[in-house]
Amino acid sequence: MPTNEKIVLYEEPGGIYRVEVELPLSSKVKPEEFPKIRDELEIPSYVDLEYLPIKASLVMLKAARNAHQLHKEFPDIVPKRISKTPLNILIFGGGAFKLHCPSCNAGGVFERVLHDIDIVVPRKQGGAIRKLLLALGDLYGTMFLHFMSTSDRIFAMQRRGSRFRLRSIKTISNEDSLPTVEVMDILTNEIDMRHTVNVEDELKEDPKKLLYTIGLEKMIATKCQFIMDMEKDVTQQLEAAGVLYRQLHYEHYNKDKIVIGWKRKI
Repeated sequence: MPTNEKIVLYEEPGGIYRVEVELPLSSKVKPEEFPKIRDELEIPSYVDLEYLPIKASLVMLKAARNAHQLHKEFPDIVPKRISKTPLNILIFGGGAFKLHCPSCNAGGVFERVLHDIDIVVPRKQGGAIRKLLLALGDLYGTMFLHFMSTSDRIFAMQRRGSRFRLRSIKTISNEDSLPTVEVMDILTNEIDMRHTVNVEDELKEDPKKLLYTIGLEKMIATKCQFIMDMEKDVTQQLEAAGVLYRQLHYEHYNKDKIVIGWKRKI
């Protein structure tokens, strides 16, 4: 990877808005500090720190718990208090399973590469959490950079606080790879995809008690969003694509359709 030079990480057509970073990406958190942050948050030691999204999650959760004090700790970066209280961020998806299940971590039978983190937050804290995430790059280094494009701001305005999105650094697969940008969706109060999972009750709890995730049964329910139905005539297309294994055989379902299940992830 080139060093001591700037690259354009993101640029909108016409150069209206661009984000540049210097390589290598910086981290004000030293490698030996991540296990300490994990312990401070009372996250189990079996959670491996190999993947950038997990490291970024630790930084994000620590900052959220200290959101009401960051203006004192970093007055030059956070001149005004972000929040009067700690902020509540809960993880779902693959990152949540890593927090709860040793087998989803290094050497486990369910280990897989983690590319991003899915989070849900209280709607009333959405604005403060957005400010917090946008400050992470300045607070802790460009490895944890978050920013909003013009389309992201329009997206947020159209949804009036129900959902917003930012951009963050995607996992770098090896030392020779240049960093790329990942779209990060932030949901509020509920996880509304193929079906709706309400998590308002969890968002009222101390996130530490929940291991910073939504409930276990709701983690599984959100994974079931990938189960859908299709017309029978797509069977040949599935076979041609080598994914016929996704067809679930359920004799009691609509005879004119087939049920499609999860795809394999590595």
